[in-house]
Amino acid sequence: MRNILIATIFLTTLVGSLCGASDITWSHIYGTSDPDYGFDVSAFTNSSFILVGREKSNSIVNGVYARFSADGTPIWYKRYGTLARSITRNKDGTFFGVGYGQVIKLDSKGNAKWQKTYLKAGSTQYQVTFSLFPSHASGYRAIGTVEQERGFWIGRLTESGEIQGGRLYSFCDADTQYGQNVRETPDGSLLYAGKIECPGLGESIVFGKLNAGGALKWQKEIRSSAQIDILSLQLAPNGNFFLAGTDLHDVFLLKFDPNGNLLHQTNLDFTPYSTVRRLNDGTFLFTGGNRFLKLDSNSNVVFNKKFRIGIHQNISSVKVIDNGYILTGNALLPNENTKRIDIWIARLDQNGEVHGSTCVQETSVIMNTPTIPLTISAIPKPTIKRMGGYSIDRGTESQDLVLTPVSCS
Repeated sequence: MRNILIATIFLTTLVGSLCGASDITWSHIYGTSDPDYGFDVSAFTNSSFILVGREKSNSIVNGVYARFSADGTPIWYKRYGTLARSITRNKDGTFFGVGYGQVIKLDSKGNAKWQKTYLKAGSTQYQVTFSLFPSHASGYRAIGTVEQERGFWIGRLTESGEIQGGRLYSFCDADTQYGQNVRETPDGSLLYAGKIECPGLGESIVFGKLNAGGALKWQKEIRSSAQIDILSLQLAPNGNFFLAGTDLHDVFLLKFDPNGNLLHQTNLDFTPYSTVRRLNDGTFLFTGGNRFLKLDSNSNVVFNKKFRIGIHQNISSVKVIDNGYILTGNALLPNENTKRIDIWIARLDQNGEVHGSTCVQETSVIMNTPTIPLTISAIPKPTIKRMGGYSIDRGTESQDLVLTPVSCS
């Protein structure tokens, strides 16, 4: 069993002897002899941040959770059985990590308050592919897919992680129906989005709005003649919302009014973006592969960065911290006669730069007309049935690990 994680530090720059945290930029690699992956980060107090990732040791895969100081120094690092792919901070300073049918809640020191695995009521079938979002009232709104059931599962979790009711929304007689994103509007309504593939119709993105009680207000779908995937559902304060996706020819960003009417469409040349995030000022951040793109509120390019770390890298998440950004993902590095995948984290300034580094380059982005036009239309009401669930408590046991930084030679 390993108890040390090695960190190879590429670059740390402090600007000025009395600089603030926003002046700190760096690019670090954290890894071991086994594969390690960084999935998401969340800003914390004093310019520190929390990381969620995954490690594989002796054929056993574990979730890893770590807190770092502003300069990338590890504060704590823990291993849990819950394999989360996202991490979000609650208003009370706790955090929840979400994986495939698993959720973990951590305190500020990384101790698990609870870990849960979810199953369908009356069975041993997992409820998988959860996406959670804190409710304006209490608890969490959740969307996912239930094994051996056809449809999106949408429900609530309590503050203690228990399922509090739910419904299954079925769109056709097909197994491929994945609920992927959910957002709660200020009036308690619920926006949702996911992907379906119905017999004879091909793939489509389905999105709609439910009232606070779960009744359908409206529903639409987006179709393309090519394979289509959803990347993100983002909500604006005025009730408008944004859907980002790809059809393998273009990356598209669609703006809708509160009733699902299309207001604007932006198309980018195809880049393997995997995440899209809307900031409070109306700008958008796109990450994926080795690219980091920022658009202003009018879809003009602010910057488009290309990273060169090791042989290959993939950016899986970006979050705002102070006046800059934290990126996380993984990098494929040469290691003697082998290749190794490690966690990569970079702290950037407001212009997407690492001070003094040659590993970040400005690159072009093409704004284009759709290669394959999208079709947006209303679709029939889904079949709705009540479907609850229950949780299995995974305990709160963790293993404390030690991070030992080693400078790059």
